[in-house]
Formats: sequence, structure tokens, C-alpha cells
Amino acid sequence: MAFVCQHAEGVRYAEVTAKFGDKAGRYLDRLRASGRVVRPKRGVYVAAPDTAQPLEPQGVKERTVTTMLIQLSAALDDAMEQGLVTRNVARLVKRPDIADTEMQVWTREQSRAFREHVRGHRLYALFMLSLCGLRRSEIMGLRWSRIEDATLNVRRGRVAVGKDVEEDDPKSRRSKRSLPLPADVVAALNRLKITQKAEALAMGESWSDDRLISVHEDGSPIRPEWYTDEFQRQAKAAGLPVIRLHDARHTAATILLDSGAAVSAVAKWLGHDPAVLLRVYGHVYPEALEAAGAALFGDETDETGT
Repeated sequence: MAFVCQHAEGVRYAEVTAKFGDKAGRYLDRLRASGRVVRPKRGVYVAAPDTAQPLEPQGVKERTVTTMLIQLSAALDDAMEQGLVTRNVARLVKRPDIADTEMQVWTREQSRAFREHVRGHRLYALFMLSLCGLRRSEIMGLRWSRIEDATLNVRRGRVAVGKDVEEDDPKSRRSKRSLPLPADVVAALNRLKITQKAEALAMGESWSDDRLISVHEDGSPIRPEWYTDEFQRQAKAAGLPVIRLHDARHTAATILLDSGAAVSAVAKWLGHDPAVLLRVYGHVYPEALEAAGAALFGDETDETGT
């Protein structure tokens, strides 16, 4: 699909088969049937007008630059103490201003409405993992070999660094964890695996469980920022508040805590320190605040004695 989108004037059938093999024609037929590709004239294929175009690689965000400068500065401080350098030049770099973005969470009903809206989407399983609270990098770095029966093993992550996408260890030691997945998430992953095997067959490629689960129809890896934008496009199409992808993680934490799950269990699920969980992810639904306020004087009579 990405190959077709890269040619606004259209691509010829022979160009596609020359690049991807003779079986690519069957794949083009499937894209036409799904409405993502149209054929304005015989032998020429173009992306449908409403098909999202591949995004241009973007630079790193202000918060990422600041985090990198903090880490570099700490490393240079250690080097100064060891006499390896005479000056910490990282402290001379002006750090960019970081916009204070207010975090939002969906209600249970809104989360359910999003799931229903994307149920027929090819990436439904990935959206479900986001609603389970996994980080974007963890989903982007997940391979089929890391899913064993109903257990998902988080071991790697993929992040965008400028024009490149790098795969490395996850964010922290706590991030490496094994999660027993809900049955509907397991079912969604199984369907995605069957779909990807059929796509690989149509492209004439061999299948391996070492493949990433976050790939396009042609097998090319999904860029992290494209996945974020697709999540928000689907939220808008569903008529829901368009929250950040990371706020889906906050939503998962809020629902778990609101359900009475132990803080230690929620922290383990999210791969976080319990103290950080309460400080950063401790959102409270308005209904819970109302109940808490009502409980303050619920057992007392008012001044009139009633």
C-alpha cells in the first residue's frame, strides 16, 4: 500500500509485480476490494482519495531533546569527576520550552465505543493493546515470537529518532514484563496473524514468527508516528474526544484503579514504579470524586437536626 501511495500519478501493474513478484497482483485485487486502491484505467492503480498518505518523517519533540540533554549532562558530570573532561558543555545548551499538555482520559463507555468502532479495522489488535495500557514503543517493537498462547512478553521497543526508527531494550527494567492477555485481545491478535500470513503469501514472502506485529499490508514496518495519527483519525471518526495515544495508557490505568485493582498490580501491568503510577497516572473519574465528597459528611446530620 505504501508503494502505491508514493506514486500520486499511479503505478502500473507491471511495476508492482516487478518489485514484489507475480503474486502481488492478487494483493492489488484485495486492496481494490477493500476500497483503498482504485483503478482509473486498465493496468494503472492509485490510492483512493480518502486513503491516508504516508507521513513525512518528523523531528524529535522538545521533551525528548530535554531528556537527552539531562542524560548527557549527567554522563559528562561523571566524566568530569573522573578527570576525563574539563567542562560539561551540555550545561551550556539552552533547553527547549516544553508545552504543558493536559492529560485526558476516556470513560469506560468511550473506551468501549472506540473498540466497537475499530473492530473491523486491520489494526484492531494493536488498538486493543494500546487500550490495555502498553506504550507505543512496546507495541511497535513487539514480535509474534513474544506472544505465547495468552501471554505477551514485553522485551523490546521501537522508537522514532528523526528519520530513523530504532529498536532497543524497553524504557526501563520494570518495562520488561509478561502479561496474561484478556481473551478478546488474544482473539484479535490471532485474527491479525492470520491476516498477515495471507498478505505475506500474496506477496510471495515466507512467514516467520520473528516478524513485527506492527506492519502494513506489504510487510513494511509501521512508523510510530503514523500509528499515533491513525489512532487519532479513528477516534475522530468515532465521534470521540481526540486524545493523545499515550492518554490511552492513562485511560487503562484509571479504569484499573477505579475498578479496585491493587496499585502494585496496576504498576506491574504498566511496567511502572508504584509511586510513579500514583503521581502520574492517578486520574480520578468525576463520579468517584462526587462519591468521595458525599462520603465526607454522609453519616452526620445537618445544622437543622434533620
